[in-house]
Amino acid sequence: MNVHQPDKLPFEVQRNLLEALMKNRKSFDYWSERKNSYEELKKSLKIYLGKLRHQIYAPIGKRAFMKGTVVHTNDVTVAVGDGYFFKVSSASASEICERRLKEIDEMLDKIKKERELLENNLNVPKKLEAFGNEERQEIIEPYDEESEKSWREKHKESVRAHKQKLAELRNKIKESKGNTEEDIMKHLDLLEMQEELEEEIDRLGGESDSDDYDDDDDSIEEDVENEIQSDIPDKPVKTERRVTFDLSDRFQDISLDNKDSKNLTAIGDSIEETLISKRAIEQKETRPISKFRARKLKN
Repeated sequence: MNVHQPDKLPFEVQRNLLEALMKNRKSFDYWSERKNSYEELKKSLKIYLGKLRHQIYAPIGKRAFMKGTVVHTNDVTVAVGDGYFFKVSSASASEICERRLKEIDEMLDKIKKERELLENNLNVPKKLEAFGNEERQEIIEPYDEESEKSWREKHKESVRAHKQKLAELRNKIKESKGNTEEDIMKHLDLLEMQEELEEEIDRLGGESDSDDYDDDDDSIEEDVENEIQSDIPDKPVKTERRVTFDLSDRFQDISLDNKDSKNLTAIGDSIEETLISKRAIEQKETRPISKFRARKLKN
């Protein structure tokens, strides 16, 4: 029976890492040889620097030498790649040699970093038992395309229903134009329901975890808006979103000793009353309640 040991990598992974390490070592040896050859060339250029001739002993055979002269020592032919060469002086050739040595050092540093990375990938999983053994339970997250599709359809219908309710509520708010106290309270109730529905739609929209769901919500919103536009007459009544009523005469007799706690905030020359609900007081919260509920409490 073949049992997977925790201190060993899978065969394919281990083989690929070893092959990459071998290529890395070959590249390191190649660039190291080039560095040595450029260093030797740099030493030779220092000898011939600023000279046109140089006296040497030229070897003849294995054991004999004779005096000789090297001419044109200040002319150096430099390869620039793709089979092209050009002549420069010894000083310029020495500068070119310095630049190429710097590039070789950078290449060797990159090769060393690559080697460290490959060695870590080869050795660290062994020490930490990253692959584990067969007795360990794998973490699997199943994905069912059909269930995902059905959930998306349900989500679309839910958002559509809430938007339709919100559209109907807006139409009711536009139709309620009475000036009596009963009409005013009814109007405030409708505004409060509209606020709650908008919060519910925002909550449903926040449950989507991907951009695809946002695209579906946009298409639903366009459909609902088209349905609303079809119900509105050609010449709609001009209305503002913020609705206020002149209730100052009714609020003059309100005492500050109300059983509900109030925070007074000075704004210019007037005093604004911010109501806090009983539930917020019990939970030690300072967040004000809805402006529509505040008006109901005052009444």
